[in-house]
Amino acid sequence: MMKMNKTSKLVLAATGSALVFALFVGKPAPATAASASATVHVTANVAAACTITNSPLAFGTYDPLGANLTADLDAQAPLTYACTGALPATISLGNVGSRAMTNPAGGASLLYEIYTSTARSTVWGTNSVSVTGTGASATVDMFGRIPRAQTGLAAGSFAQDIQATINF
Repeated sequence: MMKMNKTSKLVLAATGSALVFALFVGKPAPATAASASATVHVTANVAAACTITNSPLAFGTYDPLGANLTADLDAQAPLTYACTGALPATISLGNVGSRAMTNPAGGASLLYEIYTSTARSTVWGTNSVSVTGTGASATVDMFGRIPRAQTGLAAGSFAQDIQATINF
C-alpha cells in the first residue's frame, strides 16, 4: 500500500473536489416548469341582413260571364323572408294604385288588388307589413282579389310583375 504524506493527501483531496465540481457544474441545471397566461379577446360582428323570396300569386281562371260576373276571385300566396335574429323589418309591395294585369294580345286590363289579411280590407302597398327576424325562414301571406264583373276582357293569359321589398 502506498503511503501518503500530507501534501499528497491535499493534492488528492483537491483533485477529487475538482472532479466532483466538474461533474456537477458541467451538467445543465434541471428544468423547472414555468408558465404565463394571457386573455385572448375574440370578436365578430353579425351583419343585419334579410332575404325575401316569393311564390306566384296565381288566381287561376277568371270567368267574367260566369262565376265571376257576381263573385270576386280570391287567391293567396306566401312571401318567405329571413332576417338576422330579432331584427325588425317591414315588407312592402310595389305598383300601388296600378295593379292591373295585361294580356299580350291587348285589350282591357284585368284589375286586381293585394291585401294584408284574409278580410281583404287593407290594401298592401304604401302601408308596409311589420315583421321581426328570428334567424330562420318565416312567411307572411299575400291575399289577392280580382273584383267581379270586369268586362271587355280578351281571352288569354294576363300577368303583371310587382316588386316585394323588405326594409331593415
